[in-house]
Amino acid sequence: MKNKLSLCILCFIFLVIAGCGSGGGVQDIALITQAKKEIKRLRNALEEYKLDYETYPAQGSDLKVRLAPYLSKFFYYKGEETSEYTRSVLSAQNNLNQVRNALSGFGMIKEPEIKEMFSNIQKSFELYVAVLNGKDEKISSVSSQLVKLKETIENLKIQELKILKQDSLIEVIAKVIVNVDSLIPNAQEEELKHFGNIRNTFRWYESELLDKKLDEETELYSPQGELTALKENEDSLHLMQILPLQELIESYYEINSEIDYCDFLVATQKDIDRALKLVSMLDDKMPKAKESSIIVQAEASLQRMADVIRDYRKGKGEFPKQDVNIDSILHPYFVETTMSGGRIDRWQNALNWFYSGPIYESEDPYESFTIKAEVNNPARTPIFVQVRIENKWDEVVNAFSGAPIYTTSDSIQTYFIKARANDNALTWVTERPPK
Repeated sequence: MKNKLSLCILCFIFLVIAGCGSGGGVQDIALITQAKKEIKRLRNALEEYKLDYETYPAQGSDLKVRLAPYLSKFFYYKGEETSEYTRSVLSAQNNLNQVRNALSGFGMIKEPEIKEMFSNIQKSFELYVAVLNGKDEKISSVSSQLVKLKETIENLKIQELKILKQDSLIEVIAKVIVNVDSLIPNAQEEELKHFGNIRNTFRWYESELLDKKLDEETELYSPQGELTALKENEDSLHLMQILPLQELIESYYEINSEIDYCDFLVATQKDIDRALKLVSMLDDKMPKAKESSIIVQAEASLQRMADVIRDYRKGKGEFPKQDVNIDSILHPYFVETTMSGGRIDRWQNALNWFYSGPIYESEDPYESFTIKAEVNNPARTPIFVQVRIENKWDEVVNAFSGAPIYTTSDSIQTYFIKARANDNALTWVTERPPK
């Protein structure tokens, strides 16, 4: 029995090893999976090709050349200084956003004088934004404006105003309670509940303001909701009898809103203190950010030109030759057509960032190019974008045991592409156009 069991185990191990060797192992499964992935990658490239040319490659086409734009990876290099300029501008922009966020509540200010002061501060912020976008604007710190804004708010004597409002609120609450008490004797049974709810709610409001504790727990109701219920009751007291109570309740909410506004004004002083600290940080960063912003905008313009040249390769199969008039290629991409059929030419705006350039260089139009310029700043800072391309065709076909086979009987409608995986069985993997 023991010998038979040992024999079975040996047979099982042999079958497993044999299976791995004949294409059924984990390694072969992985190779087939990779091949399927890459054949699908070719299918996607063929579909992108058709989107551009409204047809698939013709029978006998060199797919390595035809699909190069869709299987290529672009590598950009702009120089080590580029990130430093960008960081300088982004840091200042972040500081500016923090200042504006700290003052975001000032849109609720009611006093005309303060509203005008805040409006002027916002206009100053717009100048900061313009400078960080590379514009030549003169800016001055908003610190003095913020200090004046804070002093103006302090002169409102908010705490004294709040105390007066609270005293008025206590008087209104007392009048509400008295008014309700005067209505209760003539109220019907269903009305008693609503009047009682109003009375108890305002007694609780009074206890909160006077810092007194009620003997019993009180369930709070919406006074306005209770008034609405009283009005909707067909057997209610005449509306003229309820009207004074309604006016008192409206007065309560109005005064309460004014107290909340006092609290808001107190909070704004803390917001201004925070904004002043942030503005101090911003002012320290602005000189360098201003210098950097022009370079960043010039680099962005040059980057767009590099993207145009990259797209040129997609249509032509290669980058422009070294001796080409590069302006004639770039200029059309900076012209926009409006909905009404008009034309907006932004080419000169793009060039205004440069003191000289753009200059185009390409030793091998299939491999790389460089476009460079000098920034239109006092230092005439040199900038460039270098683009290098790697065709991933070899990476794709490495998943196959041989070159993929492409056939098409009607290149406008369909195709068939297949290849053998690198597994032991040389399994076929295939793709057709998606349905």
